[in-house]
Amino acid sequence: FSSSNSEQLWLNLNLDKDTILIGCIYRPPSANNIAFNEIINNITKAKFLFDQKKITGIMISGDFNFPNINWNESHVNAISIHSNAARFHDLVQSLHLTQHIHFRPSTEQMNLYKYSRPGHI
Repeated sequence: FSSSNSEQLWLNLNLDKDTILIGCIYRPPSANNIAFNEIINNITKAKFLFDQKKITGIMISGDFNFPNINWNESHVNAISIHSNAARFHDLVQSLHLTQHIHFRPSTEQMNLYKYSRPGHI
């Protein structure tokens, strides 16, 4: 996964018959569109690997600095409907990633998971 303009770390965790792709991402509040697009592209690549059954799970954790996204209620504030925040929110929703940790020190951080066997999280 490429990340020359954004702060990302991706690794495969191999456990018996499972391979979980783990992504840790930090998007600074001042990130430009190039960095944002890298993040979007890498999350989309992770979903492709999952759909192709090359991995059995995806875990993404990070601080994305989108204060206009309310993750608890899963919506974007009206001011940001056509923003990068809205694009990011829509991508997360379309991939059916699930927020599993609801207590966070910041509402801009999130931990998302997609797993072929949800009972194993």
